[in-house]
Parts: sequence; structure tokens; C-alpha cells
Amino acid sequence: MEENLSVVMKSENRYENRVEVFGIIAAGGRGSRMGVPGGKQLIKLLGKTVIEYSCEIFEESKLVDAYVVVSSKEQLATMGNVISPYLSKGKCLALIEGGARRQDSVWHGLAYFKPSGRQEEQMPESGNKRRIALVHDGARCLLSPLSVDKLARYIIENHVGAALALQAIDTIRILDEEGRTKEIPDRSHSIQMQTPQGADWSALYAAYEAIRRENLHITDDVQALEYIGYPVHFLPGERNNVKLTLPEDLKLAAYLLQNNP
Repeated sequence: MEENLSVVMKSENRYENRVEVFGIIAAGGRGSRMGVPGGKQLIKLLGKTVIEYSCEIFEESKLVDAYVVVSSKEQLATMGNVISPYLSKGKCLALIEGGARRQDSVWHGLAYFKPSGRQEEQMPESGNKRRIALVHDGARCLLSPLSVDKLARYIIENHVGAALALQAIDTIRILDEEGRTKEIPDRSHSIQMQTPQGADWSALYAAYEAIRRENLHITDDVQALEYIGYPVHFLPGERNNVKLTLPEDLKLAAYLLQNNP
């Protein structure tokens, strides 16, 4: 993974005259493994829902100009009530109905930022500005805004796709159909993916367009970019950037929120 990435962000966005950074929070998951009705993004941790913490990550980012939240159809009304304070602030432009899969929801979010698809009064045409899109999982509510800005800055300055990831520390076994070890990948060549993941909006939109055209199933945004041969680099993520998936993850998240305000 790329090194020398400790970036001290300035209080102003020095790219504001030539770049727009858009965020997409994918919050349509039903949280079946969490075992709670309503989806994990609406679970409360220390008095606030998971999606509120996720919104605040983009709210506090120095480089993200605007973002949208994509929710399942079933939770659209409830999600709207929860994030209404962010919608009224102006940086969160819209709550969008997602699709059956994460990739469908991301597509809806990308389509919102298509120049012809944006609401003029909310986000005027960007002219000659580059547009960067960052996709973040709504269930990753513990990420620091500094990492978002680090990722955005890297994409802007290197003209590549980029994603946060961690070097694998556990031994991974690939099993055959009978449960026997088939392969043990080299840990030094294995990473654990995180979000945000992103690229120039035009590249990410083209990647998802190709995925939809070929009716492919993907697990993250990097896979879409790699499918069209777009270069992707990986930046060190944060150990705290856990994806809330299982009930025990909630205890860890509450602890981290209490001890890393």
C-alpha cells in the first residue's frame, strides 16, 4: 500500500476553484446478520443512530463539498426523519431510494450527481471543474474525517482510483467444498478492504455503467473500476473503521465512541 500518507489538512479546501468532491453514503443494507429490524444504520449508539455518525464524517470533511444518502425503499421515510437535520444544513443534498443490492444503490447515487440529474438550486453546474466521487458504507460510522480528506486529496493529485484498506494480519484459509484447506494466501499480499472508495466521477460512473451492461455482481467499487482497467491504489485505513455487521460489533463501536470522541 502507498506510504508517506500522513496529511495535515488545512482549514480551507485549496481545490475548491477547480474540483468538486461528492460523497455517496450507501445505507440500504437490511442488516440481516445484525438480527435487528429496520436495518443497522438506524441502530442507536450512545444516543445517536449509526447513520447520523456516518453523516457527520462527511459533514466534518474539509474536502467533501456535498453528499447524498441512499436508503432502502422500506426505510426511506424513517431514514428521512432521522437525517432531516443534515438535509436542512445544505451539505447533505438528498435522500435517495436505493436498489436491491449495494451496487444498485451506488449507481443511483452516482446518477444523482450526473450534471443533467442534479437539482440546479442545490448544486449548480460545475463547468470545467473535475468531479470526484467517494462511496462510503453507512455502517462504517467510526471513520475520521481526516481519512476521507486524505483519500480525496490522493485521488485529486494522482488521477487514479483509490480506497482505504488494511494489511491482513490473520491467516486466511481457502477451503474446498468438503471444508479442507485448499490454499493459504500469503498475508503480505493480502489486504482487507474498507471504504470510502472513489475516483473521478466520470470513471466511476463509466465503471458502474459497464457492470450494469454486463449484468455482473460486484462486492465493492474497486472491483468496478478494475473491470474497466482503471488504475486503483490502496491507502492505509484505520483499525477503528469497522463495518458494523454482527451484534458484538455494537459493543466495540460504543467503546470506541466513548474512548475516541
